[in-house]
Amino acid sequence: MISSHKHPYSQKEVISTKDLQKETLLWREKGSAARTLVEQFLNDKQFHFKNRMEVSDTETIKHMVIAGVGIAFVPKLAVRQELSLLLLRTVNDSKFLIPIHFTVISAKDQHTYPTVLAFSSFLRKWPLN
Repeated sequence: MISSHKHPYSQKEVISTKDLQKETLLWREKGSAARTLVEQFLNDKQFHFKNRMEVSDTETIKHMVIAGVGIAFVPKLAVRQELSLLLLRTVNDSKFLIPIHFTVISAKDQHTYPTVLAFSSFLRKWPLN
C-alpha cells in the first residue's frame, strides 16, 4: 500500500481498520487482474474504505496518490522511482502487503530453446522486492 510522502500513514507503524474507513482507495478498473487481487485481499482481511475511485492505469494512480487524493495498492516495482525520489512511501504496516505468486508454463518441447532458457534465468534472478 502506498501513500503520498506527506500522508500521516507514511510515518505510522500500525494502521487501524478505523483509519482506513476515512480514506479513499484508488484502484484499477473492474476486470483487471490487479483489481481482482486487491479486492480479494481486502475482503479476506475485512478492510473497508470510505470511498473508492476507479482509475484505468497505474501511472495515473501514482500521480493521484502523490497529489494526496487517496492511497493505493500497486506493485512495488511500479513505484521504485517515486519511492527513491521520496514522492511516495510504502505503508510500513506489514498487514498491508499482498503476496503475489507467479507460475511460468512453457511447452514441453520448447524448454531447451535459448530464448526460453534466457527468460527462465532472468525470472529466477529478477528481484521482486
